[in-house]
Amino acid sequence: MNVPSQDVLITGARIYTVNSAFDVVEAMVVREGVIIAVGSRESLEHTYTIDHVVDLKGRMVYPGWIDPHCHFAAYGAQTREVDFTGAASFEECILRAKAFPANGKWLTGAGWNHSLWPDAQLPDKTILDRAFPDRPVFMMRADRHCALVNSTALALAGIDAQTHVDGGMVEIRDGQPTGILVDAAMKRMFDCMPVPDPSDRREALLAAQAACFGVGLTGVADAGLDLSDIQLMDQLHREGDLRMNIYAMINPNAEAKEFFHTRGPLKTDFLTATSFKYFTDGAIGSHGAWMQQPYLDAPGNCGLQFYRDEDLLAEAEENLKHGFQMNTHAIGDAANHQVLDIYGRVLKGRNDKRWRIEHAQVLLPGDIDKFGTFSIIPSVQTTHATSDMPWVESKLGKDRLVDAYATRRLMMQNGLIANGSDFPVESIDPLKGFYSAVTRQNEKGDPAGGFMPDERLTREEALRAMTSWAAYANFDDDRKGSLEPGKFADFVVTDEDIMRIPDADIPEVKVYATYIRGQQVYARENVS
Repeated sequence: MNVPSQDVLITGARIYTVNSAFDVVEAMVVREGVIIAVGSRESLEHTYTIDHVVDLKGRMVYPGWIDPHCHFAAYGAQTREVDFTGAASFEECILRAKAFPANGKWLTGAGWNHSLWPDAQLPDKTILDRAFPDRPVFMMRADRHCALVNSTALALAGIDAQTHVDGGMVEIRDGQPTGILVDAAMKRMFDCMPVPDPSDRREALLAAQAACFGVGLTGVADAGLDLSDIQLMDQLHREGDLRMNIYAMINPNAEAKEFFHTRGPLKTDFLTATSFKYFTDGAIGSHGAWMQQPYLDAPGNCGLQFYRDEDLLAEAEENLKHGFQMNTHAIGDAANHQVLDIYGRVLKGRNDKRWRIEHAQVLLPGDIDKFGTFSIIPSVQTTHATSDMPWVESKLGKDRLVDAYATRRLMMQNGLIANGSDFPVESIDPLKGFYSAVTRQNEKGDPAGGFMPDERLTREEALRAMTSWAAYANFDDDRKGSLEPGKFADFVVTDEDIMRIPDADIPEVKVYATYIRGQQVYARENVS
């Protein structure tokens, strides 16, 4: 028997459609999870037979927020690990680790940032060995490009003073490993850790989904997933447990390439896998970002180069041949220069391939214009600028900051920019990114006037960067990113108007409700 579809009227709201005209309306009609009309309540009630009315009583509605660069699966896994975020010292990290329930053989965690500690020095394994003489411990830095491990973990991974890792570093002091591993060196640890069972992976994904819904996220771009991760997400989507829209950036290993090159890009209502994700360097905080000149606080160290030009060019040509986006992590000025050069050689001019540079953090003079020349999408995280600002000058100096964190100039190249969070590196709350984009300040309001204030976005631009422009960067703008007829009814409701309240109030705004396909998936209180 066919059940007649119902028309649901969403009304009593200030609805930011984020369409091309940035129209604001008071009502919209949803049928079977899709928006069929927007406008005034009176006109919609006159045109449609309304079966149900949702009165939002004067609240604000926005397209569901999209994080165009994060680590959704890793966030879920981290909910089962020690959280070192905000630890004021290494000693506090040790206390948190000791207090964590002893489940499993390994003790793992992430989130520490030595740049914010009193001595600003990388820790070593000495104290860690005393606290955990027998249990292997793996503690990832906030940037997820560096980790501290103890002697037990080093022994299990077979790492010693003679270990050399391409694309990574094992820090050696006085002829012995200190326990600090950078970038590819961490893979030796991952290879000897127990593999989570399917039920744990499932629960981790659902935990990440719940956290996202609570802050208004209806879509995420997970920046680096193996084939098994993508297949599990697809399964959970089909079973109805996972309702988060996911844009999966594929790790370019042999298994994934064979699978996707044979079948082509994947696109379902909830899951998009149209891109391969590459890393060309590490991060500034752990001296892994590839710079043309050495770090000021690490003489002789220019960071890590992960690809030779000819190898990255071969990857780019392969992606073009098979019809995939290429999304490349580049933070240092040398890394960005390499990627821009390779992209330019393959793309040749303006295009609609939507290839992206993830982070695009430090650029050489003259390189910003290449984003426009070759239609390259900058996928940035404005909270990185406000998180890095207390210490980045001590590592790079003033001159290199002139063309760093260049949000507005990058946005002007193609008339759009994608602004994500990189969570769990930064806060999962997209309003933190919105706030940092429009103020260039941290949540304390520092510095007065903003960090590199000429790079601020307007509020409209900042909202687009986490809705319509983010959807465009994800090749999902035909279905998501704005509240228009024919698009999915994915939206978020707040009490306050983030487009009009004082700047200082933005970080305190909480989500009232989140909807996916017109169905409520989160509510602070019941919305009838």
